[in-house]
Parts: sequence; C-alpha cells; structure tokens
Amino acid sequence: MSNKERESRSFWEEEDSLLLENDRKRRRRVMGLEAPEPVTEREPGGPRIRQTDKPLPALKVWHSEVGGKEGRGASKGEPFFSPRTFAEVGASVELQSALAACGAVTPSHVQAAGYDVIAAGKDVILADQTGSGKTLGYLGPVVQRLRELERRDGKTPPGQVRAIVLAPTAELAQQVLRVAKSLSAGGAPFRSTIVTGEHKWGTQRKALAAGVELVVATPGRLRSHLNAERPSLQLGGLAHLVLDEADVLYGDDDFAAAWDELRGALPPRAAVAFVTATLTPAAQKAIEAQFPLVERRRGRGLHRTAQGVAEKLIDCSAGGSGAGGPDGFELKMGALLSELQESREEHTLVFCNTIEACRRVENALSRADRRGHAYRLWVYHSAVTAEGRQRALQQFAQPQAGSPQPYP
Repeated sequence: MSNKERESRSFWEEEDSLLLENDRKRRRRVMGLEAPEPVTEREPGGPRIRQTDKPLPALKVWHSEVGGKEGRGASKGEPFFSPRTFAEVGASVELQSALAACGAVTPSHVQAAGYDVIAAGKDVILADQTGSGKTLGYLGPVVQRLRELERRDGKTPPGQVRAIVLAPTAELAQQVLRVAKSLSAGGAPFRSTIVTGEHKWGTQRKALAAGVELVVATPGRLRSHLNAERPSLQLGGLAHLVLDEADVLYGDDDFAAAWDELRGALPPRAAVAFVTATLTPAAQKAIEAQFPLVERRRGRGLHRTAQGVAEKLIDCSAGGSGAGGPDGFELKMGALLSELQESREEHTLVFCNTIEACRRVENALSRADRRGHAYRLWVYHSAVTAEGRQRALQQFAQPQAGSPQPYP
C-alpha cells in the first residue's frame, strides 16, 4: 500500500469514527441520557441561557439474572420437553395426531403435568411461565374429553356448550381460538366459536343457537349472552370451564360479579381449570376456598426467569431524593431510557399497570424523541379502539429494516 493510500485510508477511518461518536451523542441527547447543549433564548432584556435537563441520581440494581444455562433461570440444565410421551401422559391416538399437526410431538413439562387430571374431568390449577405451552396443555385434554362425549352422546344440542375458555382480553381469546381451530383441523374435529365484544352480537348468537362444543369468551360478553332476555346459550351440558390467565381475571374487580354468577350456574359435573403464569398466594387462596378439591400441577419454570431473558430489578423509589429532587416517575423514565439505550434491541415491549401510566410513558417517550429519529412508538391498551390495537400489533411485529429502530 502506498503512502498516499495509507493517508487516504487514515483520513476516512478518522471521519467514520467522528461520525459514529457524533451520532452516539445525538442519540443520547434525544433520549435525555446526556445533558444537551445550553439553549439560548432571546427575551426582552437580552439573551439568557436555559439548561433544559438536570442530571438524575444513580439508581441501585437490587437484582439481576439471566435465564437459561448461563444464569439461574428455569431452564438451567433442564430440557424444555418432558421425558414422557403424549401417549404416556394419557393422550388418545386421535389427539396425538392432532397435537403433532400443531407441532407438538413431545409434551413440555407443563403439558405432561396437567394432561391426565384435565382429561379425567378434575379441578386443577395449571401453572407455568409464559411460553411453556399452557394453551395446548389444557386444550389437548379438553378436546379429548369433548371427542369422548360426542362419541357417547352425539353432537352438542342446539343452544348448549360443552366447554368454555374464559380469557381476560379479546386478543387472548382470539389466540386461543386459533389454537383450537388448529387442533380441530389436525384430526380431532369439533365446533368452536368466539364470544367477545370485538365481534357482532348477531353472529355470535346464531353460532351459539346451533350448539357448539367449545366457546372462547371474555367474561363480560359471556355474561351478557347468559343474562339476555332470551339467553343465547345454556350451561346444563357444560363439562369443562377454563380460566386462562386466572391471576389476571381474579385481580379484575369487574370479574368478581360475573364469576359469582357463572359459578352458581355450573352443573355439578363441570370441571374447572385455572391456568396461570403467575400464581400469587392471594389467587391460590381464593381458588382453594371456592374449590377445596382442586389439584395443583406446575411446570418447572413457574416464577423463574425464562431462558434467554435478562431480568433486572432497579430501585426507582424517590424516598431519598429530598425536597426538589426528581419524583418516582422521573427516576423510572430515566432508568427506562438508559436500559433501552443499553439493550439495543430491535423490538421492545414496555408494560404499565394502568392506562394513565401508559399515557404518561407514551408522552415522555414522545418528548424524548420529538423528531422520531431514535425509535417508532406504538400504544396498546383498552382505551385504544380494537382497530387501533390490531394495527399497532401488526406494525410492531413487522421487520423494521431500513427505518429507525427502537433505540438502535
């Protein structure tokens, strides 16, 4: 390489380095992680300097771990699948074929743990972490029992239903219905429908009037159909009731009245399955008080960090900040922006516990990136229309190549 070529290469390497450094500084300023340059504002009486941001105190990390073989998570040294087969846990030949068509050739730990007790028509708490296969874990044995009842008693009579899955949101209900339809198409045919506020009342009423084996519903909409002047369905033939995300349902004040009515209408032979990824002591106590004979079946990942997930607990309490210091929300936003900057992930989900909190976080993130250079932002909560939520999910799930990423 000639001296001229070396000098040219050195020049461009230095230019690239400066560009990268300037870009890094710009992104940190955009997200409020670095104090911006003082802004000069001209007012009557002459110019003055206004500092737009103030530094936040360092926050303490109380806990940090990574799930999987490299950390203390549930999958450390443990396989995802059970050593038992579906045949060994009680699945019929028909359901083995249908499950295989859905991609489930070998049961996960939670699927193996709960199959026999659900298929036997017993009350059960089925608990394991998100992503462990709980949906097929309860749908498989429920469908197997539905098929047995159909062979014995024929199809479900008009206006009746043999199994109900309650979900806290219409989106989860739609997801469960898709899995149910896949099982049916995979070789264990049965009729199913969805009952939520996102779908037309007349269409739901017509489907229920014909009789179906499985209904996936949200509590409020199901209650409306049951309490209508001319009820859309009867529960006399119900064999299975599943509460998916039972902890979420039990934590909803609006669910209590609907649940009391539904429990009072259950036939004695109906079995109830409580499915959850977070089994709190309060929820377990409430379930066991209402169903004293309920059995508990847990997967190995309950309340543990999932494989590949980095978990960090950061203290954002404002107790020690003193008068005039940042409040709890400012501390949390500072921590959030810092973590998102460091994570450099293509997609990021930020969960809040109330709609108001969602709006505050949305506004803070929008202010941190007014020109939309650092990330794209979508909002998803019950105050957004169904069409808006669906659009947000679709756009969020799309690859973002060639466009600004969330905190690249």
